Amino acid sequence: SNLMILRELLHERGCQLILCSVSPSIMSVFTVADLDKVFEFVDDKQTALAATQHAI
Repeated sequence: SNLMILRELLHERGCQLILCSVSPSIMSVFTVADLDKVFEFVDDKQTALAATQHAI
């Protein structure tokens, strides 16, 4: 999927992809496909930005 490609490209550049504000119905799709173990999820944009600051 495009998200997997994006995740890999970012990882190669030392960056990370954090998904935020994912609706429960979409999250269930990630979970069923076991992609909840591949991607990082946070509740909101503020938490995602804070997580990127800790990575620097």
